[in-house]
Amino acid sequence: MKRNKLLKKLFKKKMTLEQAILFLISGIILGTVFTFGQQYWNAPITRNESISVKAEYSYHNQRLVRPDSHAVSIHCSDGEIYRIDAHTVTNDILDYLDTLETGTKLNMLIHPNSDTILSLEVNGERILDFDEVIDDLK
Repeated sequence: MKRNKLLKKLFKKKMTLEQAILFLISGIILGTVFTFGQQYWNAPITRNESISVKAEYSYHNQRLVRPDSHAVSIHCSDGEIYRIDAHTVTNDILDYLDTLETGTKLNMLIHPNSDTILSLEVNGERILDFDEVIDDLK
């Protein structure tokens, strides 16, 4: 009952024509940015176009994207944050990241248009394979 009263109160005033035009233009701009931005941020690239990064692991965060999918942020000791896309995260990767200790050396290939990790190697062991990640991001 309270919810209905709150909704009626919020929508009591009608939107003016200027407000409607502003919302329409804002929606078109945001839709365009997110539609075409995804193609830019995750554009397929070659191994030579990626950026090689060596960093020290500090900690990681997991964020539930869908009921069966996690996005992971890896925080490094230099303050940089790199992300593993939710399409490429598996339970094995999550389990492996849970075993990493602070100060572990990471060798990564990063997408030049974003902070997405395309390849991850720890102590000579490949955790994320470049070719598989690129295929998953398509």
